[in-house]
Amino acid sequence: MLNLVPVRRTSNVFSPASLDRFFDAPFFRSFDDTVDSQRWNPAVEVFESEGELNFSIEVPGLDKEDLKIDVENGILTISGEKKVDSEDGKEYFRRERFYGTFARTFRLPNSMDTDKVSANLTNGVLKISMPRKEEAKPKQIEVKVS
Repeated sequence: MLNLVPVRRTSNVFSPASLDRFFDAPFFRSFDDTVDSQRWNPAVEVFESEGELNFSIEVPGLDKEDLKIDVENGILTISGEKKVDSEDGKEYFRRERFYGTFARTFRLPNSMDTDKVSANLTNGVLKISMPRKEEAKPKQIEVKVS
């Protein structure tokens, strides 16, 4: 059976809770377990398909009001904020979710039509796509026989 112990700060270095935290934490990680010490950076996939540049960003728990997408001077910036649940009376035993603000920035190729950017949020995944400019799309040249 799992024995859950509430996370509490203690001044006694040799208390069982302190020793558990010491042996559970890898040496390269900070010993500070607060939420503020962790930075949230959502995972992003960038790919091209059918002449469009596509971004797929994992933002679980966010609504469209929590997200902001800007395109300026060939730079795409995706930013947002995931707020901490503020229900009083909760005593957490472990907290591994990331909260706070984030911003991801991408330099776009000059061949992208930034006036035709579209965004869709479905099941915690933000999908952004933008087509190439017509003049940047590959053209096939017909060979004439004389």
